[in-house]
Amino acid sequence: MTTNNKSSILVDELLPEFLDTEGPKFKAFMRAYYEWLETSNQVTDRSKNLLNYADIDNTDEEFVKYFQREVLADFPEEIIADKALLISRIKELYRAKGTEQAYKLLFRILYDDEIDFYYPGQDMLRVSDGRWVQETSLKLSAPFSGNLYNLGGKNITGSTSGATAKVDRVVATLELGIEVFEIFIINVRGTFQDTESVTTDEGLSGTIVSTVGPLQNIIVDFGGSEHRVGDRVSFVATSGTDANGAVLTVDDSSIIPNLIDGGSGYTVGSVISIAGGSGSGANFSVGGINNTEVIPTFEDTIAGLSGTLISANTFISSNTGTISANLSIASSSTSLSAALATSNTTVGTISSVVALTRGSGYDELPTISVRQDNIADQRISDGSGGIKGFNANIAAQSSGGSITSVSVDNSGAGYNRIESIAINNLSRAAQDATGAGRITGITNYDGKYTDTKGFVSWNNKLQDNYYYQQFSYVLRTDQSLDTYREIVKSILHPGGVNLFADLRIESEAAMAFSADTYIYYAIEFAVADSISSTLQFGPVNVTPTVSPTSISSTLVLGGVSSIDTIMHLTSITSTLSIPTTIELDVSFNNINIPTTTVVSSPSVLQIGTGTVSNFFANTITDLSALQVTEYDGIIISALPGNKIFDGLSTAFVADLNPGSSLYLPNVNGSGEEIVLTVGSIDDANTLSVTANVAYSNGDLVLVNNSTFLYTS
Repeated sequence: MTTNNKSSILVDELLPEFLDTEGPKFKAFMRAYYEWLETSNQVTDRSKNLLNYADIDNTDEEFVKYFQREVLADFPEEIIADKALLISRIKELYRAKGTEQAYKLLFRILYDDEIDFYYPGQDMLRVSDGRWVQETSLKLSAPFSGNLYNLGGKNITGSTSGATAKVDRVVATLELGIEVFEIFIINVRGTFQDTESVTTDEGLSGTIVSTVGPLQNIIVDFGGSEHRVGDRVSFVATSGTDANGAVLTVDDSSIIPNLIDGGSGYTVGSVISIAGGSGSGANFSVGGINNTEVIPTFEDTIAGLSGTLISANTFISSNTGTISANLSIASSSTSLSAALATSNTTVGTISSVVALTRGSGYDELPTISVRQDNIADQRISDGSGGIKGFNANIAAQSSGGSITSVSVDNSGAGYNRIESIAINNLSRAAQDATGAGRITGITNYDGKYTDTKGFVSWNNKLQDNYYYQQFSYVLRTDQSLDTYREIVKSILHPGGVNLFADLRIESEAAMAFSADTYIYYAIEFAVADSISSTLQFGPVNVTPTVSPTSISSTLVLGGVSSIDTIMHLTSITSTLSIPTTIELDVSFNNINIPTTTVVSSPSVLQIGTGTVSNFFANTITDLSALQVTEYDGIIISALPGNKIFDGLSTAFVADLNPGSSLYLPNVNGSGEEIVLTVGSIDDANTLSVTANVAYSNGDLVLVNNSTFLYTS
């Protein structure tokens, strides 16, 4: 390099003035000489640039090797990176010695290669090493603000509770036809509350609510009976499972019978009527009798003789039903006691009354009565002013054990908020209570392991103090270990750890297909230093009678181990084109041809010409075979009928036939695909499809001018 600090410009000032007249050539010579010394690489130039040569950013190329010897002593002579730049920044690499970032930088410098790391100690079996997590989710329903599919990765805040969390992922579901977004959250701070809204800094929001989910609480609407505070209870419903809790409080709004006077003329099991009062659910029965007696009772009724004329003739038959043998031989002159069949009934005084259920909610006590109909109807006096079978006296008496509140200790899952929930006592025999569940939109799921660490007999390895140990690491690169082992060990490798290497093998397969050919190709390579292969699929060559499930082939590349490849095909729609310039041996073995795959011609999926939209063609003539009463409540939009598709620049007549399959790839604009059958074709731009079950009520909505596929 040349210097700007020049001495030649001072020559005229330093030489005597007489040389201007007596020695001008000498003076000119001296000036030229000093100018030459100042040219690049001459003595004066070098002496005045000594400080610049000591700066790697300014030094000449010839001095870079001396810097390299000093600060890059362990680097190879030839490297891809700019040496001067590397020397000026090498301190950063040395300071990061032993880190992944340092290794990645080194391999970029030496080989322009991106590397990966693997630590065998990560797959080493350790005691109690399992990663156990418990997921928490919030169910968000309307009103929404923004697209809640975009909540993933964002921070949310509860508007009422002030709780915060980060959204890990979002799952959209339908609960009773209502769209609900279940968001799984991590890094939770605070406690979210039901019915509060959660928002993000970007303005996304939703309300915590759920129609189906775990129980948060139960509002008791029927307390049952015979429960006690502290009893364990389960919550039983048609939909939900596994929720349980305990009885918190009870009251005395259930009732039991108080037998004041047992009367007479009763049988065990006589019906006890409970009327009035404020509660419900009580059911009593006569449990026992004493002071028994036998009273004849009539079993026949006149219902079987309804409409029969009374005359001197025998009642041979009934107009309306079956009658007893006594009545069938009686006549108008027969006494009732002889005509009607009788039986002896043992009756007595009620000695005990059983409370089958005690009910609940009887803040006002009901009235209780008991009547033995077949005895009371005879109006037999009991000698005390009453009649047998209707002279007992029973009163209702308040009893404790009716649940008023419960705790929910385990919330369970899958409960529907519109279903009634039975409260079943697990501690003692009791009448079930019922209640309405309050469903929470906040779910704490059962814990789970996030990986297999700590699992015995799984994919974990026993420590061997060589490869599988805490202090070993593996570099996965495109370079062989011999290329860089000594360089890495001298520059970056930490003491006390063991270095291993995996050679990364990649292959590029180029495939060309015709527009209507669908091929799935999988390839597994053996270990080799370098593999390069090209696959070329040429023109369509249909073989209609053969449909192999797999084709096994072997490709041999010069000087490289053979590679087995498997192509899984549902049908053959193109042949393999092999240029003669490539050494490629192909053999087909073990081709299974099921008899059901022999067809007259393949069904080739083709791209439709133009685009389609749709509208309804529902008419009342479609119900012409039904009576008016069978469809008088049907709305017009729900009438069955074909779907008419309008085409734009289509060629329905030329391309399709009745019975062809029509593929619509974007129903409702959601990417959903359905397949319909062509019913009839009116012209090149109009066709109808047969009514589809999922879309028979006019729910099929296409984005205008939708693309479509078809089979001819």
